[in-house]
Amino acid sequence: MKTSRINADKPHLWKADIAASVDRFNEWFMRFAAEAFRSTRVKTAEHVKAALFATNDLRSLNADTLKANPAALPTLRMCTAPPLAVDRLIGLASANKSLIGCMEEGKLAVRMKPELLAEHLGSVCRVLTNCSTATSSPGSTMGRRRPTTSATVLPPSSRTGCAAPWPTRSSATLRSSANSP
Repeated sequence: MKTSRINADKPHLWKADIAASVDRFNEWFMRFAAEAFRSTRVKTAEHVKAALFATNDLRSLNADTLKANPAALPTLRMCTAPPLAVDRLIGLASANKSLIGCMEEGKLAVRMKPELLAEHLGSVCRVLTNCSTATSSPGSTMGRRRPTTSATVLPPSSRTGCAAPWPTRSSATLRSSANSP
């Protein structure tokens, strides 16, 4: 049966439909978007806090940490530059798709052999550590112990090949503000 496209050849009739659709979306947005955003933000903040706590502020990222805290994976993927999509992480780490899917839901693949699980979690950790924004930032400690001496932190725009994702102050301003009380 042939599908008829009633107004396909009459774009002058589309304007009212488009306007009605935009109005309907705007009405929905004004009614529900703020609450949806607020509740999602609260939930996401709790996930981020838990992930940072579990990884000791991203300093303890290893297979054991991921095994004990599989729900941290979505947050850890967002700590990379650029943020890693699930499929990209699977490809880069050569990890089991089912394992990553389970971890995204906060659990581990139950039928995976312990040796294989440790291998996949280790490769996921290597990818996350290599791609992390923390390891690409000066003074970063992701996957490392805290430095025992103070380190000079340069603004992100001074790193070779990295554009600052936020407005930065000049190095002179940073130095002078560091010396002020």
